[in-house]
Amino acid sequence: MILRKMKVKGFRLLKDFEMEFKDELSLVIGKNNCGKTSALIILDKMLNSSKVMWEDINLEYQKDLYKKIMDFDMSKQEKIRSLEAINLQLFIDYNENDSYTNIQKFMMDLNPDNNTIVLEFVSLIPIKKIIELKEIISEKNIEDFISFSKFIRKNFSNFFETKKYSRRFDAALNQITQDISEEIDNKDIQKVIKVAGIRADREVSNDDRNHVLSGLTGKYFDSYKSAKNESEMVFTRLEKNINDADEQLYKIYNGEKNESGEYIKGIFSGVIDVIKIYGGAESGIDIAIESSISEKNLLSDNTNLSYRQGGDSFLPETYNGLGYLNLIGILFEIETKIQGLFEQPADINLLYIEEPEAHTHPQLQYIFIRNIKTHIKKHRKKLLENKNKQLQILITSHSSHIVSECNFDDIIYLKKNENTVISKSFNSLKEEYGGDERKEYKFVKQYLTINRSELFFA
Repeated sequence: MILRKMKVKGFRLLKDFEMEFKDELSLVIGKNNCGKTSALIILDKMLNSSKVMWEDINLEYQKDLYKKIMDFDMSKQEKIRSLEAINLQLFIDYNENDSYTNIQKFMMDLNPDNNTIVLEFVSLIPIKKIIELKEIISEKNIEDFISFSKFIRKNFSNFFETKKYSRRFDAALNQITQDISEEIDNKDIQKVIKVAGIRADREVSNDDRNHVLSGLTGKYFDSYKSAKNESEMVFTRLEKNINDADEQLYKIYNGEKNESGEYIKGIFSGVIDVIKIYGGAESGIDIAIESSISEKNLLSDNTNLSYRQGGDSFLPETYNGLGYLNLIGILFEIETKIQGLFEQPADINLLYIEEPEAHTHPQLQYIFIRNIKTHIKKHRKKLLENKNKQLQILITSHSSHIVSECNFDDIIYLKKNENTVISKSFNSLKEEYGGDERKEYKFVKQYLTINRSELFFA
């Protein structure tokens, strides 16, 4: 089962956008502000039920909504059920080897040749809210787009909502029909497809006071423990050591008797004695300070990632360059996110990585893109063999160094064209040049990937 394609209308730069996905790795490239981040964010917002805002709506769609609402005739309300702001459609392909358990709710026909389901996410304002908004506009004397935007920006969630449906796909015509399901529950969608991601605005810093990578150890531990059987030896050993530490700390905090029977005061013995004088130990109740070490807090707040240099010399994480910090941070996050997906995987698990080249010099960019596909393949194989689930990776970049080292077939190029964004898979060049054995295609492929990959970002 594979996420094959997405269609977007009305989201930020993606006015009317379509992009195909690769089976394993999709490398989405393009200049700054060409819609790469928008494509990631709409997937994240819709699939993870995050908050949609007025600013997420394409500017032309905003103005069109304003006009339709201002011109709305209440006497003709029976002709309209809602006004659509944002639309996302996900095209998912399946075959006879896939389990139908989770997708059967989304199948809209019994045609054996139709092996595609379509999930639709729509941000809209329903008719009753249009009427309510129209009355408020009249009361507040809102008469221009700027005033309307200012009001709706603050009150967007009071009027707009997100609906989720399954749509029928006509395999013969290769298009969606008018047939639509009843509204579907997000928990059913999460069984079919999940998305998790690593954003470009990662908290990487070499400030001496900042220990971001050390904090990631706690997150990794949580995901690792959830994915493993807690009876495993490593957790048994950890729990025993924490219990032993708690016992020792109890004695240090509250005092203890030594082998000769002499009482040795603890750190808090003095204040506990004072409390007893004031009646804090009435009715035989004793007071003690107990240690409450937990695995998560132990790792999050008391663990430092360090570098060994020159045998016995250790340096803190902040002593390394931002490039290495960023690379290590990405790898920690990849493992943490994948462990989380492994815990309760959907049929399709989409992991995105936004701009891995941030703060990273060319050599590290080469290392990353050379190894990421092999790295992910191991996880894909494990997930497929153990649970019959799929893992797809989506990477966005505007680095010519990464492009020059990637597989040509993985590239998806985004280009801003006036007020919209177009997507082009470079596999389509095969068709235009008559197949991958033609000299023309081989020349273009070699020219772009080896010598002139920076042309993508010119």
